[in-house]
Amino acid sequence: DRLVELLPSYVTPRITVSAISSTNPLTLQDTLSIKATMEIVRRYSHEGYPVVDAAGKPVGLLNRRQLDHAHEFELDAQLSSIMEIGSFSVLPDDSIDTVQNMMNLSGWGQLPVVDERSGIVVGIVTRTDLLRALGQGERDLRQNFAAELDAAFSPGAKALIDAVASVAQQFRFPVYIVGGFVRDL
Repeated sequence: DRLVELLPSYVTPRITVSAISSTNPLTLQDTLSIKATMEIVRRYSHEGYPVVDAAGKPVGLLNRRQLDHAHEFELDAQLSSIMEIGSFSVLPDDSIDTVQNMMNLSGWGQLPVVDERSGIVVGIVTRTDLLRALGQGERDLRQNFAAELDAAFSPGAKALIDAVASVAQQFRFPVYIVGGFVRDL
């Protein structure tokens, strides 16, 4: 009984794709024209889209960069001519290790999640979803570094940062400090 009681504190359940993926993703039909696809992408602004055949099964992936290049050269062929061809996908019950391996193998930053029986796309898992899941249990990177900044900056620099932060807060605009010294903190 004591072992069963202690087990959850030492063993964590594996994280599955269904826990980190988004459901009902926007998919693109492989027969769409580049022009029609551009209109859809402008409307939704995602970075990547699973491309499916008429049956709803994944046949490739389109990322924003590919579409921008095709549009720049005024191509108006079918989507299937510019997408990354492949049937890389994961199942809802797969582990995040499977996602990581599949992303490394395919080079895709988004993977379709397919129904095991039908093979139809039912979700999408992104590199961001994976990184967030892998980072669980890590310290919160959004923690407040005010004390560290006070020590790192001269009084003049700190006053400037405080003034910028005050104006940004007034307009509800996010402001970030970036660079090597932030990493070092």
